[in-house]
Amino acid sequence: MLHLFVGPDGYRLSDRVWRAGVSTRNAIDELLDYHIRNGTAAVDIAKELEKFLKRERVGIRTKRPYGRWGSYDARRLARTEITAALGRGVIAAALANPFVHVIEWALSPNRTGEWDCNCEENATADEHGYGPGMWPVEMVPPYPDHPHCMCSLRPVTVAREEAIESIRGWLYGEEGAEDYGYLFDLTGLLPWLLSIWAG
Repeated sequence: MLHLFVGPDGYRLSDRVWRAGVSTRNAIDELLDYHIRNGTAAVDIAKELEKFLKRERVGIRTKRPYGRWGSYDARRLARTEITAALGRGVIAAALANPFVHVIEWALSPNRTGEWDCNCEENATADEHGYGPGMWPVEMVPPYPDHPHCMCSLRPVTVAREEAIESIRGWLYGEEGAEDYGYLFDLTGLLPWLLSIWAG
């Protein structure tokens, strides 16, 4: 199950907002997986999620941020899960990219007031010597940190000489070189790349 529905206080959102049966959680998971994978807008996902709300939560409505009325809880879940999926994608892409070894936790430019979360700390910590808010790809703090989190994860690219040498070794077919074929479909491009890098 990809969607944990856990609030920053550790309380399971599914238990206090959503009908909490296993079949309901599975249905919500399937709905979120399908719509996030297909790029459905958060407001439209939220409309579909409303049928899973507990009866006492149905009347909690908001016009934010879309300008039309809808369920606050459903919108919060849809937006937060889209953000979580984006974060998983950024991290997966960074792990596969030999030129990315750090991800920056960037605070939302629209962030105002006091928040009971770890975002400020995540964006200013320099525990690994890369600079404030810079995290080794494998050590990025849980993202998003809280519902409605609008911070972003930014891969930091660097031209690392060891990555370049490793890719050269793969291109030249050197024994023991890491295989980068899973990253690139270089059919027809290898002779051109070899000529450029040999130059």
